[in-house]
Amino acid sequence: MMTGRLLGERRAIRVVRPLLVALLGGAALLAAPLAVSGVLSSNSNRESQTMTSLPQAITEFFDASNRGDAAGMVAAFTPTAVLDDWGRHFEGREGIASWDRTDNTGVQAHIQAVSSKAEGDTVVVTVKVSGNGFNGTGHMHFQLRGDKIARLDIK
Repeated sequence: MMTGRLLGERRAIRVVRPLLVALLGGAALLAAPLAVSGVLSSNSNRESQTMTSLPQAITEFFDASNRGDAAGMVAAFTPTAVLDDWGRHFEGREGIASWDRTDNTGVQAHIQAVSSKAEGDTVVVTVKVSGNGFNGTGHMHFQLRGDKIARLDIK
């Protein structure tokens, strides 16, 4: 017998995956492994948490950042990507590498995805950050082009 919580989790996965497939271009997204361990989305009464799937490029960004792999983190972006961190603007992989040295792997940041949702062509991930730089929660707004991150706005 399936519990109410498990049934709700399965419904959430059935809703989120097709939305991401439609949003991010079905074939590449369906071919990529989508489950990310430790990525949780809470319901409004916070009594249960469900696993949320993220596109591979976003998963690569988090994984490389958390293991201190600057080259791997930068490789998750398109060559002409833009990163805006609370109004500080970085362009291209060179600019993103500069941001990474001062605000991410360079300060041993650890980024934990807490929840995610699709908003138009953007995947918004609520994150909890810890390390030797910024510590706290925030939102990362990802726009993808193919299998890479084309824009990241941190708010």
